[in-house]
Amino acid sequence: MLRMGYLGRLLDRFAYSRFAARLLRAIRDSSEADDEFQFDPAEQRITRIRDGEPVGVMNLGNIYGNYRQLPFSHRGEFIRACVRSLALAHRRELPDDFESASHDLRPRIWPRAAVEQERLRGRIGDQGSSLADLPHEPIGEHLLACLAYDWPESVQSITAENLEDWGVSVYEAMEVARRNLEETTTSYGKIGENLYCFNSGDTYDASRLILVDRIASFELAGRPVAMAPTRDHLLITGSEDEEGLSMMAELAAQVQGGPYSLGAGALILEEGEWIDWMPPPHSAAYPRFKRMAVQWLGSLHAEQKRLLEAARSPDDEDAPFVATFSAVEKPSGEVISYCVWGEDVDSLLPVTDRIVIMKHGNDRPAAIADWHQIAPLVGDLLEPTDHYPPRFRARRIPDNPTLDAIGRHENLID
Repeated sequence: MLRMGYLGRLLDRFAYSRFAARLLRAIRDSSEADDEFQFDPAEQRITRIRDGEPVGVMNLGNIYGNYRQLPFSHRGEFIRACVRSLALAHRRELPDDFESASHDLRPRIWPRAAVEQERLRGRIGDQGSSLADLPHEPIGEHLLACLAYDWPESVQSITAENLEDWGVSVYEAMEVARRNLEETTTSYGKIGENLYCFNSGDTYDASRLILVDRIASFELAGRPVAMAPTRDHLLITGSEDEEGLSMMAELAAQVQGGPYSLGAGALILEEGEWIDWMPPPHSAAYPRFKRMAVQWLGSLHAEQKRLLEAARSPDDEDAPFVATFSAVEKPSGEVISYCVWGEDVDSLLPVTDRIVIMKHGNDRPAAIADWHQIAPLVGDLLEPTDHYPPRFRARRIPDNPTLDAIGRHENLID
């Protein structure tokens, strides 16, 4: 007998394939005859090809997520809207001068992982998307504020070439986009006395993270804490508000991983800047926040590992091993991330809560400790790289005196 989990995944793959085939057929039927469209099921995207070169990409993951949520009677119109959006994105041209374009600029939040994954895909020959080249400003470690032109029927990303043509910097354009968003933000919601939310449905709710003056004016217990789990959700509460933090975690978990997901990280506002944040371990909300963050980072590292391995040449015997981001649950319910640092294995180690150091022929670890405890002791054995999510290159394990200092044969979940 088939297990229901397996059967559910099988049915979902079948439904996704039918959706992709239906959308691709509609695009081909409405498009110019000279264009070719290719569907890549592994990357969940349709690429538009002209004269043998990619000229546009439609990523299907988020589109399919929205499609699934619609009643059957509305899905046909949704398909037609997707086709119109693809056609308009291809045919429309932005205004020639910045003054004409400025009124319709908006900030657009992207997960940094999406940008970095596009760069890795470029290394394996996929040049179909320009996402990796979008000018941006960072929000914490995991989010990027990019620029978009807000057409009535669609949204178009602003490239470095567009800014150069207009003669403005990303900072100047972002200030204009921020003012435009401020002017269109007329209200927000409040759940009880503890949680503020932006949920306007205009696809720019997460972008309201950059309205720091407005957020700083909210009446909160402690400093403002924000989560933007998707492009269409922004939640704000106070860092000292246990009830608000618990409500935030609950609502974020309900939409995490849905269409246009941005991640499960929390941010705190300090001196006008958002920085990454986690509730202190004594907080009742800490286990929920920690579990969401570990699950989310684990998925980012898994995709990064897949792309790094795909980009590696079969003839490159010196390429480092891409270590796995793993996790284990403590008896208390807290989830701990860890990676294994093996002897005589040139590795790219993900940044995790703990590192397990193993020697050849030993069943038990040579040492286990928190990352922040090990890093100062091993010095340049952990070499920083430019990867995101962060990885460090480790060509050899520490010597025996250093292993003694780290701590031998400790339990991973102690």
